[in-house]
This record gives sequence, structure tokens and C-alpha cells, in this order.
Amino acid sequence: MVDYAEDMRLSEEILDRNAEAYRKIRNTFRYLLGNLADFNPETDRIDLGQQEEIDLWALHRLEELRARLIAAYRDHAYHVVYHALHQFCGVTLSSFYLDVLKDRLYTSPRASRARRSAQTVLHRLAVDLCRLMAPVLSFTAEEIWQELEALSGRPRFGTRSVHAETFPEAVVPEVDAALLARWERLLPVRDEVARALEAARRARTLGSSLEAKVTIRADADTLAFLRTFEPGLRFLLLTSAVVLEEGPALLVEVARAPGAKCERCWSFTEDVGADPALPGACARCAANVREILTEAR
Repeated sequence: MVDYAEDMRLSEEILDRNAEAYRKIRNTFRYLLGNLADFNPETDRIDLGQQEEIDLWALHRLEELRARLIAAYRDHAYHVVYHALHQFCGVTLSSFYLDVLKDRLYTSPRASRARRSAQTVLHRLAVDLCRLMAPVLSFTAEEIWQELEALSGRPRFGTRSVHAETFPEAVVPEVDAALLARWERLLPVRDEVARALEAARRARTLGSSLEAKVTIRADADTLAFLRTFEPGLRFLLLTSAVVLEEGPALLVEVARAPGAKCERCWSFTEDVGADPALPGACARCAANVREILTEAR
């Protein structure tokens, strides 16, 4: 956690922070493994380039982290490993990527390309992060590795160990700076929306963010940029509806989303009950349920 070349400090607060960082990393892996239970990496993987754009973004961020951690290990800069791993799990993954994925993972048909794309990246994250953290979180890494072994049909605690593996190879041929810059530009807008939603929750005008319709006012260039994320912008912002209007500066207004709550995805839409056979579901969920039932036959 600290640079051993400098004076080392120790206190209950420091130990508590260390324990909390460990819990964050461990809980990130719980999420990854929990959403890979029905994923076979040998047969269900989606090829690079066939994946959703946000999934590609996550892989490029993973490659950035991989290069940084391997360089830190070579320099014996273990505090850099700690902070980079904690930041990646706590911010890049838990606060954004994994949060956005929930709708796709939980409501899409099991074998759909969209869901398998997400699972492909979750599996790559789990495998590569496990190998990268093995030197400093040895027991946890081994437990995770054995769960990953089981996904491929191999026995847990058989003949393979994470500590007999090498560090992962490059995730992508090279980091796409333009792709990363595009998504980095979106994050401040998302943060502004999150602040407006939190203010609405504190004022008790709404509970969940999915109860909200947000109106984003911004200059023409920013609006044109945001429209490139449609029709999935509401999922990225964790709301039920997004309205884009031109204005002099970025401004976010929150109101209650029109329509009724879908019993399946919890979004508020005006097409709930469009399918008479599934009166509590929105049109999107009704189509997904019908596809799931067809797969089960």
C-alpha cells in the first residue's frame, strides 16, 4: 500500500482502509464470477471486434492496466500495483462498467450476442486480473483461479494453479486512444447526471434512478456527441428516459419518467403491457422473454 523506500506508517485507520480496499477487489471478482456461471469460454466467447463498443472500451482499459502493473512489478513498485488495482476495480469497473452491464446481463436472452459479448469481457477481466494480482493477493487469486478452471470443465484444485501461470499477454494489439478519449468525454456528463439524480433522491422526489427522465441541455457539439450513444444512452446513464436539448452550457434536469414500471427490467416506459400475454413487461422485455422461451423449447 505504501512506498517502502519512504518512511512507513501504521495505524488502525490505515489497516481499515487496506481491509476496505481488499473487500472492494474481492467483491468485484464475486460479481465477475457470479455472472459467468453459465458461460463456457471454449464455446461462448465472442471474437474481438464483434463486441459492443463499451466492451471494447473495457478491454482497452484492461490493456492499459496490464502494461502499468507489469512495469510496476519489474520496478518492485508494489504500492503502484496496489493503488492501480484498487482504482481499476473500484472506479473503472464497479462504479461504471459493471454498473452499466447489469441490464444487459440480467434481462437479455442467455445466449444473445449482447450478453455473450459482456460475458466474454468479464471472463477476460477475471482471468487477467487474477494473474496480475497473484503475487500480492496469493490466496484469493488461487481461489478465484480454481473457480475459473471450473468454467472450462476442469476440476477445482486439480493440477493447475495460478502461481504456475505467467502474466497475461496483451489484450488488444494496441490501445485505441481515440476510443478511450470518446468514452472519457462521456464520463463527466454521466457524473453530472449522477449528481442531479442524487439531489433528486435527497429531495425525495424520486427513489431509484430508473424512475427518472433526465433532460440534458448542452451546446450543439456536445449534443451531437451524446446522440452517437443513442438509443442506448439511457442505459449508460442508468435512467429510463433521456431528452437532449440545446443550451449554452451543460445543465441536467430531473423529472419522473412517463409510463409504468416494467416488472422485469424496472425501467419506466410507455409500452408496458404492449404484449397482452406479458402485461407487466415492456416491449423490449416481452421480446426477450419470448426469445428465452423459444430457446428453452
